[in-house]
Amino acid sequence: MKKLIFISVCLFIFSSCDFFKKGQKDEKGQAEAKQVIAKVNGMNIYLDDFVKKYNVKVRQQPEKYKTKEGKKEVIDEIAQFQMLYKKAKDLGLDDDYQVKTMMVRKLINEKVQPDNSLNEEEIENYYNTHKDDFQEIRASHILFKTGPAKLQEMSKGKATPPTFEEIDRVQLEKAKEILARARKGEDFTKLANQYSEGPTNVKGGDLGYFTQGRMIKEFSDAAFALKAVGDISDIIRTSYGYHIIKLTDRRIQPYISIKALVRSEILKNKREESYKQLVDDVMKDAKVTYYFDKVENLE
Repeated sequence: MKKLIFISVCLFIFSSCDFFKKGQKDEKGQAEAKQVIAKVNGMNIYLDDFVKKYNVKVRQQPEKYKTKEGKKEVIDEIAQFQMLYKKAKDLGLDDDYQVKTMMVRKLINEKVQPDNSLNEEEIENYYNTHKDDFQEIRASHILFKTGPAKLQEMSKGKATPPTFEEIDRVQLEKAKEILARARKGEDFTKLANQYSEGPTNVKGGDLGYFTQGRMIKEFSDAAFALKAVGDISDIIRTSYGYHIIKLTDRRIQPYISIKALVRSEILKNKREESYKQLVDDVMKDAKVTYYFDKVENLE
């Protein structure tokens, strides 16, 4: 499925931009917060507004957003907000809404309204030309836990508990051993039943059918990357521990059962395109000036 670009940008607008400052700051703190780190068409973008959004982003993807390009992306999102706000103000929407975010919300509600009428032919045609978006797989897995839960288990009766590094090493070695046995042809269901530390071990590791993105990302990506039924993955690391995944079936969800989902996907795409057009319109003549020296040392 395509990522929900429209939703993620709107969440930024409605929850991360607080341009109205409340409370008192000391003189030094206020001066630092008011440092101008960029300008868009002469409008200032301040350090404290950047930091709020940056802190959210960097927690999610630290490797990406600690780079100059990542920080530029954050500034660009704030610049887009500023230009959307200016557009809303130019249209007189501040007559009813005094808060910037509410003004931008009203602008989006008025401008991002694609036609919601879809006929049966349109929906079915989209389904037939995007079948890969509606596939689901069935898989089994063998889990070797790591983390606090495994630490507690392995610490019982021991004067000195193992470290997380020691647990990782032990569990990885177990995973390697079982993977080798599975690839030599041993029954995966029996191996899962005997060695998996997840709740599905009683079902031979069977997870049932699931769609892309339903599981944790690393697991889902690895499972959907398996090509043929019977294929077994390499060892996959997630926040739960180490996994070995076996693909047991792959199918396209029948049209009749997901018609409403297909319709929703079409309308989502229309909203995304309409929103993109609105942002392109307000940004086409915008000039953004960046002062990266103000943010380059942020971690």
